[in-house]
Amino acid sequence: MRRRSSEHDLVQNHCISGLKWTYVRSKLAPAAPLARSLEGEALEPAKLLRSMMSQQWLRPTAVLLATYIALMAAATFLLGPVWHNWDWAVFGRLSDMRAPAFASNVVVADLTEYDQRVPSRDRQTIANFLDAIRTHGQRPGGVLLDLYFESLCTSEDVKKCSTDPGTAALTRSLDAAAAAKPPIPVYATENPIGSQSGGGIDASYLSELDRDHVYDHVAAGHTILQLAASDGLFYQRCYRLDQKDSAGNVAGTQDIWALPYRVVKDAAGEQRPPCDDARSTEMEAVRLGPQTAFAQSVHPITLKKSFPDGIDFDGKYVIIATLEKDLGPLSKGTAPRSNPELLAWALSDLLESKNADAGYFQPLPANEMLLALLAGFTFITFVAFIAVFQGLRRLRLQMFREYLPWIAAWSAAGFALALFGAFEAWTFFAKQIQPQISLVGLSVLLAAGLCGERGRELLLEQSRSIDAEPDEANDYDVFISYAHDEFDWVYENVYVPFKDAKLSDGSKLSIFFDTSSLRIGSSWQDKISLAIDGSRFIVPIYSDTYFKRPYCRFEIKRAHRKWIGAGDNSRCVLPIMRGKPAILETVDDIQAASIDERPGLVAEVIAQIVEQIQAKPVVRQPDAAAETGATGPAGAVK
Repeated sequence: MRRRSSEHDLVQNHCISGLKWTYVRSKLAPAAPLARSLEGEALEPAKLLRSMMSQQWLRPTAVLLATYIALMAAATFLLGPVWHNWDWAVFGRLSDMRAPAFASNVVVADLTEYDQRVPSRDRQTIANFLDAIRTHGQRPGGVLLDLYFESLCTSEDVKKCSTDPGTAALTRSLDAAAAAKPPIPVYATENPIGSQSGGGIDASYLSELDRDHVYDHVAAGHTILQLAASDGLFYQRCYRLDQKDSAGNVAGTQDIWALPYRVVKDAAGEQRPPCDDARSTEMEAVRLGPQTAFAQSVHPITLKKSFPDGIDFDGKYVIIATLEKDLGPLSKGTAPRSNPELLAWALSDLLESKNADAGYFQPLPANEMLLALLAGFTFITFVAFIAVFQGLRRLRLQMFREYLPWIAAWSAAGFALALFGAFEAWTFFAKQIQPQISLVGLSVLLAAGLCGERGRELLLEQSRSIDAEPDEANDYDVFISYAHDEFDWVYENVYVPFKDAKLSDGSKLSIFFDTSSLRIGSSWQDKISLAIDGSRFIVPIYSDTYFKRPYCRFEIKRAHRKWIGAGDNSRCVLPIMRGKPAILETVDDIQAASIDERPGLVAEVIAQIVEQIQAKPVVRQPDAAAETGATGPAGAVK
């Protein structure tokens, strides 16, 4: 049996020094992380980041990353209707907070006598209106015919079809408007009512358009307005359709632009991007304001009175439509809106967004920022988790240490969501509306959950490994390790004196003293390991029984690992020996004093611990006394 220390300073003998490292190197040579820690490498967040690139971190990190991508993909595609509904609800609320004003240069000429069965009369009314604008010397910014002009010829031989007076008059008026100085831009809707199929255009309907008399004389565009969840309204800027020859082969393509988008681009003299460009296929959100503002812009016209009295159309955009017959996706409910009203708001939004003095709140393009927001706030969550996790590991968490990963995870999630909320507020104050919040919020919560799971795995790996590097935290001042068979003796002769000990400021020692007799499963081992790692001093009670209990051997081996890795005046292992037990060879380099030879040994150890704590104090929690550890966690039988 090795020599036991007597009068020498117990604490200093049991703290590892550079000289003793030569002796223990042979026992723990394979533990490369230990060698690095003893050579001065501290456990810092930067080290944790570097370790992620190591083989030990690579596989679990890759698994969590793949899980994140898979779950986000599932949420994006499988739960699309759900998060779309949430986003449009948020968009609606934000939009209502700053409701858009209706552009003063948008007016509607309502065909109150519109009848699909008498198309010639409606065409004559429109012709009279266009002629009256010219004769009054007015030059509107554009005239939008929000109507579908179907060919009136029912014969397969076009030469056998005669042109009715109303159609002929409309063709002459369209040509006259184009020849005016300056010309009057006239546009027409190219998609028929009811031709929308899944948000697209049914190309078969386009062959029925009256191109000879109408569409070959105007610029055309689509007015497909799609209804999203929560009454959200949007349209696609451009559709590209294949053009086929008589044999059914694709002979070319036809680009059909959204009518309001084309009108505003043409008026500004801006060139439209190619229809296959990503910007062209973006969805443009439509913000709807109060119906009273729209109602003031409506002027009825009839065949007998085709031009409203006292109205100046100079520089205005005139929509010719039928409010009563052209019903759309929002035509039901207590406040129905017709398709022409929706088109008017879409046009008004684009015009107001270009007016710097209008104070218009611009919706940010859908999906344009989504990928950047997902990546950015996921990364913020990850970094915040590392900062909180590493920071809290150095605090005295005691019984809450096992919840550390989830405390860090939800703290990181809360920080990232708060930051995202601040970003949303900033965009709103910058007169922009960023409505895509669901997937960003989901990505933050998912990233936090996966970080928490990885943190839990780290603590488990640490708690189940004898070679785990200890944290810098001191949850407890003292961890008393003993065989449960000797509970009565240990409680009276060791625990009670430690419990009654006080520091100079009157506070008591924080002691982990496990009183549970039934210990089953790995959860006990995990909690005991965390308690050992979080204790500043470990006091094992050596006896013949002690080294026969498997979990006593586990505790002393883990304590020995801490003793090897600790620096001077840091964590120490202070064995108290009863009798002359056969000490495990793996831990016999820790010198133990016999209480049989020195009855006052417990008091000496307490005095030494108190002196060391007061020489190097730690941040102490209020009332962190013996009761904190008096009832320890459950585990396996000692």
